[in-house]
Amino acid sequence: MLPITTFTGLVSAPSRGISGLRLRLADIADVLRDTGDRRSSRRVWTRSGRAHVEVHGLTGHGEGHERLARAVEDALRRVAGVNWAGVNAALGQVLVDFDEDQLGPEDVLKVVERVEAAQGTDADSFPTSRPQPPFASAPATLAATALAADCLGLVAATIRRVSMVPALSPALRIPTVMAEIQPRVRGLLESRLGRAQADTLIGVSNAVVHALTRGEAPLALDAVQRMLQLAEIRGRQVVWQSREPELVTDGDGLPERSHPPVPRPTPLPHGPVETCVDRTSLASLSGAGGLLAWTRDPEQAAKALLATVPKAAAMGREAFAARLGDVLARDGVVPMDGTALRLLDRVSAVLIDSRVLCAGRPRLLSVTTVGDLGEAEAWSAAQSVLDRRTLRELSGEGPWTRGPWRLERPHDIPAAIPASPLALTADLHGEDGRRQARIRIGCELDPLADAVVAAARSGARRLVLTGHASTHEIAPWADELLPLATSLPDTVRRLQIEGHGVLLISGEDDEALGAADLGVTVTTRGERRVCWSADLICGPGLLHAWRVLRALEDARSVSRRSARLSMGGSALGALIAAAGTRPAVAG
Repeated sequence: MLPITTFTGLVSAPSRGISGLRLRLADIADVLRDTGDRRSSRRVWTRSGRAHVEVHGLTGHGEGHERLARAVEDALRRVAGVNWAGVNAALGQVLVDFDEDQLGPEDVLKVVERVEAAQGTDADSFPTSRPQPPFASAPATLAATALAADCLGLVAATIRRVSMVPALSPALRIPTVMAEIQPRVRGLLESRLGRAQADTLIGVSNAVVHALTRGEAPLALDAVQRMLQLAEIRGRQVVWQSREPELVTDGDGLPERSHPPVPRPTPLPHGPVETCVDRTSLASLSGAGGLLAWTRDPEQAAKALLATVPKAAAMGREAFAARLGDVLARDGVVPMDGTALRLLDRVSAVLIDSRVLCAGRPRLLSVTTVGDLGEAEAWSAAQSVLDRRTLRELSGEGPWTRGPWRLERPHDIPAAIPASPLALTADLHGEDGRRQARIRIGCELDPLADAVVAAARSGARRLVLTGHASTHEIAPWADELLPLATSLPDTVRRLQIEGHGVLLISGEDDEALGAADLGVTVTTRGERRVCWSADLICGPGLLHAWRVLRALEDARSVSRRSARLSMGGSALGALIAAAGTRPAVAG
């Protein structure tokens, strides 16, 4: 006889399942309803006394933004239990660290809502151009919805085939297939619904029509692709959970304002997949039209069109990007925009801010003697003064002495620090006070600096480096060396106008990282500043950036092979369709 508790659990289990299903369906409905320019759902992430709350009206720039940011920060800092609060203008969020014994996330949200109402921004929509943060739950909800539709469709299609239920015409697949592969149609849907919502709508529609037309194989392939996407999304969420505490230590290192988004000056150049889709789609439509005129059979023309659809090209790139995103996240890379990896095969120019190639240790770059001291002796004397000194110490006013030798800043040269592109210039004085040499002090190169430059050189057609005194030995590897003080955002836009997809690696320039097609920021150990406008947050160190650069050639290779496979399949499908046709005979 079952115990009472067991019986009660068995009775209540279905009700709990139904309740959970209702909540899940409600979540899906909310995500699907919150589309396009109507996005009003607030993105919130909370964990152990930390909350990231999106705020209505935080545009990142302008007087209204600054007034609202001050009001939100002041209101939260006055709440008992709040340790600190700061606005991240790049993400449109306020970050709050609080004592869980005194208040919870719902209390923080109430304060934010009161400030929004007082500032008159509570009815504003959130910017649709803002990418989904790594902690967002909507991408997982949408991908899981599409996967569930694929699985149900696969079961339905299999049952129809086993039970010998007549299948509907394959022509039903044409609208959804064309919406999936045609950039213009897909772009129209994405502009109305949003990228993720449009992808889910197409996926669910595909599942329905393939279930009705016995499309088991396409449904199985779609399901595998959705599982890869879910693994990638889960990886993004996990790496955010693990790295958020080190990326955000307090509110002082957060960007107070961001640069307004600027449209790309020219369209992104086509990659192997886009070229394949354009060529094959036109041939498919022409061939299907010719077949229809020849046979006067719409059913046969529809089958020929479906047989030549270049779907494999895009699926190959998507599978590679999803798998790469999962691997990078496991390695510690935080993807602020998960869609950015889909552009790797279209990157043809790599721009590296040379400051990221420098390590945090001083290095003697050059010695020019001006007195009686020989060059070797001057070099040894200067090195003895620099021994065991840090960049922070050498960034001060000086002078720096050791034994009989003294280094001091000259008065005839603008002041600089060793980590700057100009490097530090100092005069070496002897015990008698006479100037013996003029030296330049820069930074040691990161141990992976050579590997990063070599990977960029082999993975892109054009490598551009910014000028920097500490990187002169690797500058000859670049196709272009930018003069000092050159604007990085302007350089990004110039390369885009020249027809390049641009990948930028920088640790400081938020505007340039936001303008690049793929922005990769490299964090520095011990530094609080993070460029939140980047697509990928890497570091500390250059290992992650090197792995992203190494993936450039792999991404192009996968896309090229997928495009060739797709074109070969389309050609074979066209031959099979043509071989099984005959012209209609007039009455």
